[in-house]
Amino acid sequence: GGIDVAVKKMLPSSATTKSKMEFVKELALMARLSHPNIIQLLGACTDGGEFLVMMQYMNRGDLFHLMHGNSPDSQEVAWEKRGRLMCIHVARGLTYLHESTPPIIHRDIKSINVLIDESWVAKLSDVGLAGTMADFASEQGAAACTPAWAPPEVLRGQKATEKSDMFSFGVILWEVSSRRVPWRGVTQSDITNLVGTQGRRLEISRSLPLPIKTLITSCWLDNPKKRPSAERVLSALEKLGGSPRDSK
Repeated sequence: GGIDVAVKKMLPSSATTKSKMEFVKELALMARLSHPNIIQLLGACTDGGEFLVMMQYMNRGDLFHLMHGNSPDSQEVAWEKRGRLMCIHVARGLTYLHESTPPIIHRDIKSINVLIDESWVAKLSDVGLAGTMADFASEQGAAACTPAWAPPEVLRGQKATEKSDMFSFGVILWEVSSRRVPWRGVTQSDITNLVGTQGRRLEISRSLPLPIKTLITSCWLDNPKKRPSAERVLSALEKLGGSPRDSK
């Protein structure tokens, strides 16, 4: 039997030659990546000026819809079931990217870009593509990131670093541990203002255990240099008990 692949349409034919050249470079980089928590790029082609990318097919879909949807699998990603493990998988993928030479910054870490396979392994998707998509978006005068997960420095138009990914990872931690949608009902421009300009953060529930609160808060520090590395977050998550209630 063959393998199932997912085909994703990337840059439209209206993208500039520069965007397309960058995109080909990013694809070459993606093809070299090999890690159990990173989606494997299987191939790419152009079709009438559009880029099509073939990737591993992940049959449980993305973490966002698993968490916030009402499928029977929704309970499976509760923190005390598989949620903490999903976060560990993402942290492992990030550690691999950030420790690559040169370091790879994802730039669009969000639960929609965390895909889950048959055996409940979480993998980061769109690695390397966020950069090209950002360049294309800025050509179109659009925001490159998704504000609900975006770090303040990126919302202020500054350059993303590895620590920008860590802020976004903090939002995923918040999301999985509290089972809430980040900034639900708040407009993108308001999020940009609240987080980027006013230094506001999502409200952390009082009922969350201290170690999880501490971890989320450290990822959300305004000074990117003070945020923990992916490796540090990974070891902190591995030390936490399986249930939020075990780790008080």
